[in-house]
Amino acid sequence: MQRLVSTATLPMAVGKAFFEYEGIYEALKQLDVDGVELVFLPEWDQRWAPVTPTSADWSITPKVTPSEIADMCLSLGIAVPVVHLNRDIGTRLCSPDREDVLRAQNVLSEDLAAASRLNSEIGVLHLWDTYAESIDIDKLFARVAEVSDDYRIRLAIENIPVSAKDLTVADAWNRLCDIMPQ
Repeated sequence: MQRLVSTATLPMAVGKAFFEYEGIYEALKQLDVDGVELVFLPEWDQRWAPVTPTSADWSITPKVTPSEIADMCLSLGIAVPVVHLNRDIGTRLCSPDREDVLRAQNVLSEDLAAASRLNSEIGVLHLWDTYAESIDIDKLFARVAEVSDDYRIRLAIENIPVSAKDLTVADAWNRLCDIMPQ
């Protein structure tokens, strides 16, 4: 069994803010683990501020692309069997604004391309917006598949809360079981 640690808060173990990616390796050197679940943070994106709640001031967080983070991991010999895709993807996919949906698909593609370079096997994804009043699982999954079908990364849909009045978590999972490939 592999022992992995998430990079989500790893920099905090060495006194850095969670978004200070340089702290990932610094903290990792102190641990006896086989690799990481690399979390691609929306705070790192120089193009768009996070749309999901965050304690970070986006205007001062260091900016880095998924490709640059992959380069860092490769150069430092960090094994990354699992990535956690940018948490804003699902929120943007739920947007009625076509530009937001395209941003989500662009970020998803960038994250999956970086994960492929890292030989990651699994990409953890928030498929929907926790706060959306209405969620169409079929439409969201189709928007993801449009991009993810070009990559060999298996997606793991993270079980995040549902606020939609017309959908329960159980409903969402039942529908996903029907439409997700085996």
